[in-house]
Amino acid sequence: MQPCVYLSVNVSNGALYVGVTCDLTGRLLRARADVVQGFNTDCGLTRLVWVEPHPTMDSALRREGHIRRWSKSRKLDLIGATNPAWWGLWMEITRKR
Repeated sequence: MQPCVYLSVNVSNGALYVGVTCDLTGRLLRARADVVQGFNTDCGLTRLVWVEPHPTMDSALRREGHIRRWSKSRKLDLIGATNPAWWGLWMEITRKR
């Protein structure tokens, strides 16, 4: 299992969620199934639009902390740099598994 930082959204330019996990596929499955109540399920943040793998959980947590402090426009620029069409990355992630 690879630690990673990720951004999920409900609609383009809508609510954003910055998260960190070592089980991205499991995390996405739980979000889609509304298993864990919270901000993600309340806002419908089920579309994964950006992922950054890290060698360790410590480095992923540090990166998540940095990104959380960014402005929304800077986070949107981060997504746009690698995923300008804001495609959901669900299929890409599950294929790599």
